[in-house]
Amino acid sequence: MMKSDVTLVFACKENRTYRFLCQDTKVNQSQTIEYNAVISRDKKWKYSTPIYLVERSKQQIYPYVDHPLAEAIGMSATMGQQLRLKISEQGEIQQLLNIKEIQEYWQTRLKIQLESQYEGRVIDTMINQLDEVVEEEARFVEKLQKDVFFNHLCGILPGTYQYKSEGKNYIKHNGKKPQGIGYRYEIDSLENKGIVIRGVAAQAKERLAQLKELWQLEGDKELTYEGIIVGELNEQSEIVKLSSKEVYTYGSELYRSTSIALDLC
Repeated sequence: MMKSDVTLVFACKENRTYRFLCQDTKVNQSQTIEYNAVISRDKKWKYSTPIYLVERSKQQIYPYVDHPLAEAIGMSATMGQQLRLKISEQGEIQQLLNIKEIQEYWQTRLKIQLESQYEGRVIDTMINQLDEVVEEEARFVEKLQKDVFFNHLCGILPGTYQYKSEGKNYIKHNGKKPQGIGYRYEIDSLENKGIVIRGVAAQAKERLAQLKELWQLEGDKELTYEGIIVGELNEQSEIVKLSSKEVYTYGSELYRSTSIALDLC
């Protein structure tokens, strides 16, 4: 077991192809999203903060939903398939360098397609929301940072893990973490000089009470939460595998479960 503080930064030195898989189950309804993402570093960029090129394949969604809104949402996802991003070592997306190309694609192609193929109040609302997001780079970057893929790739592991003398636990004393969720970590060395990080989460009772109200869960049963993160990094501190699972239980029954896996292809 390592006995000193460990600082992890976001790093991707060579081309990396990840397989992204997200499964969300809620009240006996399950949906799975799957795609590949190729991440490469722009070698022409000579400044301190690196530029990353991210190309994501078309999303595969299971089970297939034959509904106009689902089709429209799938079409809107094409705006995030080719991105040129400035990402800090702390995992913050600082800049979207191809925002002009995305704005042009939205205004001259995608928006026109959506307006011509679909109609209705829900579609109109979605188009208006996308108009606002695409209009300003800061809003688009904020949307990307909250995207499940980028939140996992960039946002979960970067930070400093500080060793505590009692037992094997580390605590992450800087970096981002979900609101109301606290993790306890363990860090192990690998034979190839990489590391494995395991985190177990608890969620504040105040936050669980807010979720119970938001999800309109009636009755006196308790809403509980369990979260687990496992990240495997190589000797260059590049992510090789990253998985997480969150489970909400209402009383003795499973209410919602979300599993996310990110693996090198």
